[in-house]
Amino acid sequence: MMVMVTLSASIISAIGLFMLFRRLSPPQSLFIGAILGALLLFETLPEANSSTKIIVPEYVNLLKSLPEKGGIIDTINPEPVKLYYQTIHEKPMEMDIFPGTQRVSIKNIIINSGCPNT
Repeated sequence: MMVMVTLSASIISAIGLFMLFRRLSPPQSLFIGAILGALLLFETLPEANSSTKIIVPEYVNLLKSLPEKGGIIDTINPEPVKLYYQTIHEKPMEMDIFPGTQRVSIKNIIINSGCPNT
């Protein structure tokens, strides 16, 4: 979809520039063409890299230093933040497979399964 929008915009712009340059004298059209070319060149330059440091909470670094490979349940942060923190501490995490459904506790599953040690 974006390709078609860009293609359509470039065709409309080309027709508009043709009509503009047809009405102007050669020095004026050369001046406006140079300004539009410089603007196009400036717009396509890459953006500078960010030099800011992302602040990570201390508990994420603490989780990374733990030797166990146990799972983590994060109920505080939204999903994208959870996934970012997981790239730092590298521990498995509990995820919502079906968002909005009611969670069943592990204790209820053990009690209802009939395990003798409950």
